[in-house]
Amino acid sequence: MIKVKPGHEKSVYKVLQAKIGVKDVYHLFGEYSFFLILQTEGRTKLNQLVQDIKEEDRVIGTGPIMLANNGLTDSSLGSLH
Repeated sequence: MIKVKPGHEKSVYKVLQAKIGVKDVYHLFGEYSFFLILQTEGRTKLNQLVQDIKEEDRVIGTGPIMLANNGLTDSSLGSLH
C-alpha cells in the first residue's frame, strides 16, 4: 500500500500502471491511496521496484507488505517504510 500527495492520485495511478512488475493498482479511501499487486523474480527485484516507487516525488509513504511465492503466502508480514 502507498500514500500519495493529495490531488496527485490520477497521475500516480498512471505512473504505477506503466511500471514493469506492477500487476494491479487499486484505489483506496482512507489512510492509504493505493493497494498494489506486484510480481517480480525474487526479493531483490521486489525491493528495487518498491524503492523505485518510493522515490517518486508524489509518493509520501508505503505500508504493510505481504509476500507470496508460487501461490503460497510467506509467513512474514512487514512494512517497507
